Amino acid sequence: MTRSRSGCSPSRLDAIPFVVALASGEVVGWAALRPYSHRCAYRGVGDLSVYVAREARGKGVGGRLLAALEQRARARGIHKIVLFALSDNRTGRALYDKRGFCEVGVHREHGILDGRLRDVVVMEKIL
Repeated sequence: MTRSRSGCSPSRLDAIPFVVALASGEVVGWAALRPYSHRCAYRGVGDLSVYVAREARGKGVGGRLLAALEQRARARGIHKIVLFALSDNRTGRALYDKRGFCEVGVHREHGILDGRLRDVVVMEKIL
């Protein structure tokens, strides 16, 4: 196994887990993990991004995407997934709660949407 410039051995997270949901041949959602940090200490922690098209929400697409992504993450040695979401995103929060993510903190006035500062909730799931 080769070493990177940081002195770490490359992790299996280098191949980013990514899943896509299709309906009638059209992409209606996707979920992906990227490395939480380039630092060796955080190897095995993935940072989640997920998107479900408005017309596909409430139909189980997000849950299926996360289930598939978690399976791929485990296969790559990822032991924990973290996410950052606007705290007033109730639909996303319901999805994350249902999939077993736990809130671990809030960044106050961390994001901007529609010209307003928004709080961002930090959640995690140990796989």
